[in-house]
Amino acid sequence: MIEDALKIDRLNVHIQNQHILKDFSLNINQGDILCLLGPSGCGKTTSLKAISGLIPSEAGKIELFSKILKDGEKEVSPEHREMGFIFQDYALFPHLTVFENLAYSLKGKNKATIKEEVFKNLNLVRLNGLEKRYPHELSGGQQQRTAVARALSNKPKLLLMDEPFSNIDNQVKQKMIRELRQLFKTNNITCIFVTHSKQEAFSFADKTAILNQGKVEQLDITQRVFEQPKNEFVARFMEAGNIISGSDLPVSLFNAFKPTKNKSYLLQDNGFSIGDINEGAKGKVTDCLYMGYRYQLSILLNETNISVHINSTEPFDINREVSLKYLNNPVPITQ
Repeated sequence: MIEDALKIDRLNVHIQNQHILKDFSLNINQGDILCLLGPSGCGKTTSLKAISGLIPSEAGKIELFSKILKDGEKEVSPEHREMGFIFQDYALFPHLTVFENLAYSLKGKNKATIKEEVFKNLNLVRLNGLEKRYPHELSGGQQQRTAVARALSNKPKLLLMDEPFSNIDNQVKQKMIRELRQLFKTNNITCIFVTHSKQEAFSFADKTAILNQGKVEQLDITQRVFEQPKNEFVARFMEAGNIISGSDLPVSLFNAFKPTKNKSYLLQDNGFSIGDINEGAKGKVTDCLYMGYRYQLSILLNETNISVHINSTEPFDINREVSLKYLNNPVPITQ
């Protein structure tokens, strides 16, 4: 694996006098799948287009496998960046067959080479036998795989995907995510994808970058971004748990930890034990929702409602008094 296959340093983009990307920086390794995640309008899709050269960037540097694609005012054109781009709607030519869609990106090569490459890529995404179909004759998942095969036809060094699973039915989405991830990992494909779904980041990405108003707030392995958010923005966006001021945390909630009053802490929903025992912090159940294999409780603790996930075969009655313990040390959260 090559360290820093892609290096981006302080990329800036203005669109119609709006500063969309602000000192946007990130590094990823060869074979990594990176998710760009953040609220609407934070610059996710703009960052893909700037990386690919589809929109201009005023300042910054982009380097892909030691090749400088942008450095200040010098910029390599999109067709020479050795990148594949899969758009949200897949952008397949509706009047061309699957075979013709893939062959289109191989124009200029002889017929024998084109045929060999097309069928090799169809086999890669398991679309053998569908080469004569038109896009409207394919399912959403088959259209997605066609777009992936077409993007891989020119052997890109980096694959960019904008909301790749948004057109996939929820019932088959997880299967598609598993299959695509296995394909990328088996073939050591380096990929950046954009989504608004945290679950897609959990299922598909190795690393996740949280964007906020054009800046990367945190980039790390996805589990660490969720469990150890860098600041309050990341914690709240990831819905990582309860963010509570130390002054509202009773010492009896912990075994050995003593919260500092002027700090805020993250307490994960699934980090609690609950019972009717006398030891622990006293609380009252204000709501109970079944989430599948567990219950999500809302518990009033020191006049603060907190969310608690409990594995239980039975629901908890509203207004039931309980005793809580937090089993780990909470994570300090900065503003």
